[in-house]
Amino acid sequence: MWTLFKFNKKNETENVKVSFEQLNVKERIRLARYASWIFTGVASFFLVLNFFFILTLYQMGSRLTVLVQLVTFPSHSNNVVFSEDLNENITSLNLINEALVRSYITKRYEIIADQVEMLWRWSPYGEVFLLSVPNIYFQFIGNRKLKEKVDMALSYAPVSVDIEKVSRSGAQNWIVEFNLIQKSGAVESLVASLRLVNDPSRIVYLPWFNNPVGATIIEYKSYPKKNM
Repeated sequence: MWTLFKFNKKNETENVKVSFEQLNVKERIRLARYASWIFTGVASFFLVLNFFFILTLYQMGSRLTVLVQLVTFPSHSNNVVFSEDLNENITSLNLINEALVRSYITKRYEIIADQVEMLWRWSPYGEVFLLSVPNIYFQFIGNRKLKEKVDMALSYAPVSVDIEKVSRSGAQNWIVEFNLIQKSGAVESLVASLRLVNDPSRIVYLPWFNNPVGATIIEYKSYPKKNM
């Protein structure tokens, strides 16, 4: 009798234990479902929030204005910095234009033994294009296709540019005296005469090139220096 009672008690305990384990599994499944719903809800909330944030920035984009200032460190005074808004009356405008003129001459005449780089420099995405009006750029490219011009230029590579003098002649005219140094060591001396204007609509800000004053070459001529 005692043995039978003990056996029944053991079965009852095992049933309770099995039911408890089954209940734990169900609770875990239910908890996992709740967690997934909460995660999905929070993710959806932040996704919608980001959408409205991006939409707000997009609507504000047309109202944003970039104010560019030139910051210099004058050596002739005790001022730490000196800032000026970029406009047609800025005292340092000539320095910026001169730097861009030098960059234009270099990118127009320098030839390196790298076809990909040359194609990029002389493409409608390079500095030669960005610093001049279309007719000046296409005058530079000529009747050939860009690749044909680059391939022909590579036969002379490398050609380096040595700028000797940059001077201003009048309000918009610039004179650049420079040398082209061939791979053989021969030197060709040239003079470039160009007309540059500052067009606000052509201001460029790129990771690899900036034209904060919209410097644009609207006329360009070059000739051997000996003909001066």
